[in-house]
Order: sequence, then structure tokens, then C-alpha cells
Amino acid sequence: MDSGEIWKVLKRIQQDKRALTSHISVFVAILQLFIEGNRPKHLQVSRQKLMKLAHIKGIATYHNCINNLVEWGYIKYEPSYHPLGETRVWIVKEFDNIEFRFLPK
Repeated sequence: MDSGEIWKVLKRIQQDKRALTSHISVFVAILQLFIEGNRPKHLQVSRQKLMKLAHIKGIATYHNCINNLVEWGYIKYEPSYHPLGETRVWIVKEFDNIEFRFLPK
């Protein structure tokens, strides 16, 4: 994913009427880790780290944001059910194949 694709993804979520500031914050935290990690195939990150970067305090809010981002096609998410394990997160790049009905025309 190059910088042009990153801007495209950011613009999509900013224009998505379903996305609240909490969704954007979690997504930007994921993008930040992705960029800092030299753009790996996927991230391995703890829930606590993502919550801290996104300034999200509530676990329910975090899970709601993650579930919505998955449902809306922004990320793929593979949770770790181990307390010390790390979750795996992929950024979905194939936006051209997704119908964005909630974007302004």
C-alpha cells in the first residue's frame, strides 16, 4: 500500500456517514502502526495498544468500532483470545469492489 492508497482509504472513511470520530480514531491508529511497521502484510497488536493510540477508554466502544470497521470493509480482524496474545489486523485495499452507499455523491 503506497501513500496514494493510504490517502484514498483515509478519504473514504472521512466521507463515510456511518463513521464516528471513534471509528476514525481507531482506523488512524491502525494506519499509524501499519506505516511505522514499514507496511507489513498485517499488524500484530494488542487491544490495549490500539485503545491507547486511538484515545479510546471503553472496551465496548473499542469492540464496536472494530466490528463496524470489519463490517464496513475497512479492515480484516483476527482477535487473540489469549490475555497476552496480539490481535492480527489487515487493512482492506480492494475498495473499488465495495459499494459505498453511505458516501456522498
